[in-house]
Amino acid sequence: MKKDKNYLNEVWYNKIFYDYILGQYTSLNSINNYKRRGDNLDVSGQWSTNWGILKLAQEGNVVTGNYEWDNGRFEGTVDGYNFKGTWMQAPTYECPDLKGELEFKFSVTGKSFEGTWRYCDLTKGGVWVGAKITKPEVNSVDGSWTINNGLLLLEQGNGKVDGTYIGGLNENPIRLNGDIKKNDNLNKFIVDGEWVKAPTYDCPEDKGKLYMEFDIPINNAKIYLSDCDGNIDKNKVFEVSRIVGPEPLNISGDWNTNIGDIRFIQNGGVAIGSYKLGKASMEGRIIGNVFIGKWYEAGSYSCPYDSGDVQLIFTSNAKIFDGYWAYCNEKFSSDNRLEGVKIT
Repeated sequence: MKKDKNYLNEVWYNKIFYDYILGQYTSLNSINNYKRRGDNLDVSGQWSTNWGILKLAQEGNVVTGNYEWDNGRFEGTVDGYNFKGTWMQAPTYECPDLKGELEFKFSVTGKSFEGTWRYCDLTKGGVWVGAKITKPEVNSVDGSWTINNGLLLLEQGNGKVDGTYIGGLNENPIRLNGDIKKNDNLNKFIVDGEWVKAPTYDCPEDKGKLYMEFDIPINNAKIYLSDCDGNIDKNKVFEVSRIVGPEPLNISGDWNTNIGDIRFIQNGGVAIGSYKLGKASMEGRIIGNVFIGKWYEAGSYSCPYDSGDVQLIFTSNAKIFDGYWAYCNEKFSSDNRLEGVKIT
């Protein structure tokens, strides 16, 4: 998926949204083992994804659509729970950089999908995940949630919850699953389960216990990810909020900031910014007037010293912002402020 050409070669090819390929989806998620059924899912509708809002229309087994990034187009066929197709982006919609292949696997309920995209030469690509946008049901955690700098997609059914936590460009997604029940004493919904992630999907580093507390009404929650012995890491306690409310503010343009000029480009709820002559970038989502994402700088473009979290709050007229940055696994502090005024 081609980004700002000023830093594409230095950042995006090396930091695709997740360093994942289809072969990594093996035992992690049971959707890889779903048997096909005689009739196809109807995947029509709007989907919240790590590439912005995806709009799909289906006739028979043929699926077409568009998505927010660079006026993207989408086409292919669905067979049972499996989708294969092609993505294309403006301005040429052609190979080698603006076209490629897709493979998705939808959940049995048709409410979420996980998959991969690749360029035409099949040598580079990344993950594409999404959750269907529907009106939240009473006492349901279904849908999209903000979590620190990332996106949490949850699906609930038959007393269970499955989810994917998408943290950042250089982080493997975390899969969550567990049983959900109401705790009348706390007046909360509780989820007990486990989490796993690449590369091993096993203890001690890539697997552990999960505990969630959802407030009633279900718009906010706290998530605890512990190790296999139940020990909680303070860096794995998250506050999450359901994604609802105003349309994302448009922050596109040039900004004068205390770290130099930044140029933001935006498509829907997804925004990226380049600075330091294209050798550094920010990428994230706009929730209302808040930008939540990651920063990357030349060197390694990765933790612990060349990457981290960023959060910016913009005025309603998109003329000024104030916020913070932090290194990986560190908290925001007043020592690391980010301030900006729009130039154009």
